[in-house]
Amino acid sequence: MSTKTRLYLSLGALALLVVVLAIVSTNAIWRLQHDGRELLQANYASIEHMQGMLEGMGTHGDTAQVNDDIRALLQEQQRNVTEVLESQATQRLASAISAWTAQRTDSTAVDLRGAIDGIIAINRDANAVSFSSTSANRPSCGSR
Repeated sequence: MSTKTRLYLSLGALALLVVVLAIVSTNAIWRLQHDGRELLQANYASIEHMQGMLEGMGTHGDTAQVNDDIRALLQEQQRNVTEVLESQATQRLASAISAWTAQRTDSTAVDLRGAIDGIIAINRDANAVSFSSTSANRPSCGSR
């Protein structure tokens, strides 16, 4: 085999390697983008569950129905834990809901609101970090 043939084969192998690496890299980037989008949606869903609980606490309707609605939102939240501290905060929320549904006092309402605010803060902070890291490399309107 001549030197020229060996060089062409080596260049062909290198070109194939570059193409394979480009495909693998593109796939990884798309997968990370998709996972990040799902995480943002899950965090937003947690915030919506907490806002629903706050609305339920302010309702002066059927106590049993309000309790059922809040427990249903708690179950949704328990299936939607995505952040490191969110699991502990959700356990605190479950305890606060149990206390509030058993006896509605100012103290149990304050504890429940504190647990809800904690989960909202965890998810808002996570969304802010995710959003700022995804947009950190984008140029602003005035830069070129």
